[in-house]
Amino acid sequence: MPRKLSIALYKAQKFVAVSAAKLPAPLLGAMGRALDPNLANADSHMRVLLGASRASGHKLITPNVKKSRKNYEAICIGSRDATIEMHEVETLTLDHPEVKRGLKMRRYVPNKPSGTDAMLVFFHGGGFVLGSLETHDEFCRLFARESGMQVLALDYRLAPEHVAPAAILDCELCLSFAFKSAARFGVSTDRIAVGGDSAGGNLAAVITQQTRGSDIQSCAQLLIYPTADTVKPYPSHDRWGTGYTLSFEDMSVFESIYMGKNNALDLTDPLIAPIRGDLKKLPPALVVIAEIDVLSDEGVAYAQKLESAGVKAQTQQCFGLPHGFIHMIGLHEGSKQACIKMAKNFAKMV
Repeated sequence: MPRKLSIALYKAQKFVAVSAAKLPAPLLGAMGRALDPNLANADSHMRVLLGASRASGHKLITPNVKKSRKNYEAICIGSRDATIEMHEVETLTLDHPEVKRGLKMRRYVPNKPSGTDAMLVFFHGGGFVLGSLETHDEFCRLFARESGMQVLALDYRLAPEHVAPAAILDCELCLSFAFKSAARFGVSTDRIAVGGDSAGGNLAAVITQQTRGSDIQSCAQLLIYPTADTVKPYPSHDRWGTGYTLSFEDMSVFESIYMGKNNALDLTDPLIAPIRGDLKKLPPALVVIAEIDVLSDEGVAYAQKLESAGVKAQTQQCFGLPHGFIHMIGLHEGSKQACIKMAKNFAKMV
């Protein structure tokens, strides 16, 4: 499907989703229960959204990776709300030894820099295969506005063209760039944090471990429904693994593509499964858990293991919300409010 047509389709779906929220409460509630009676903590609007998603049979990843990327971007762009204005949005290029034209970054500045600003270095989700600066633009803007922090988002290399640990190396390079550029950005080096959602949360957790005790150690980590463990089965894999925004099948395909063939790393390596790494003496973490998520138990387990290692770990439980809810800011008021709460909570931590 051509990209423009995909975007038009998802904009039409957004219109339907927003219109559904305006239906009389009894009718909306009845629709939600009919579509999925198991979502006890989801509001009626979310039940309708998830029911429609299940009915569509949509898969995040298909054998045609390029088409999957275009569809994912169309979904994210099509669900955007009105543009959230920033003081400045700057596009940057990060020199890279293996990328001829360098890596793209986008810096969001909500207010005039003070010289002591905090910054979130952000890694997008998408299973290490999908995602871009565009797919997470709305969330980065909202987070910057509500937290008061600058955001530096990275367009890291994706699999299968670049399997693990390529993305990890890119993220560490980006974090180093943030520290080196702090004075120019008006950012304090002791207020630079890392974060990401889903696969990006995995990368943020890994980078936090890899840079511990170094000159580029972050002050805090924001892990939004992260992929934390690639070996152990969890109850949420079964409970939410079929028919919702991220399936267990999607997870397995993403994992296979990210690892590629004949990778020197394996699934038990802390570079792939951060829950299996050394978690002592890490910076504080805010771990955001989406209830309706195949990964929900992994996030809880990672937060608990951080606490057991003596790390201050705060969890934000988002009941009634699914994996990927940061892309529903323009569709669902509860998702938007959860993102605002997340931003404000993390700003206090930094």
